Amino acid sequence: MFDPLHLLKATRNNFFNCHFKSQDKIAEKIHLTTFYDSDKSKQHQLAPKLTEVHLNPNSFQKMRVKFASQVFSHTVVLGMTTLISYNELPHNAFDTIDFIDFM
Repeated sequence: MFDPLHLLKATRNNFFNCHFKSQDKIAEKIHLTTFYDSDKSKQHQLAPKLTEVHLNPNSFQKMRVKFASQVFSHTVVLGMTTLISYNELPHNAFDTIDFIDFM
């Protein structure tokens, strides 16, 4: 039997270290980082739970399921989609959004 919590953390760690390619789509961490950098300076954040710890976890924080699940949350998907509509994220960030939404 597979351990879904461990798989979620491992997927997050691989997503941060590599690019995910599926057919003609490429999911990249740079889109998530750009979203976070743009969102953290806003008064009303689109993803208020997302912090620097989520994007650059240390070895102990990588073991926390909470941080991995918040990276792959529906709130992040909606926030990134909103920033694409305001042209603050590139249109090819939809590939990353699809990957996060799938997770």
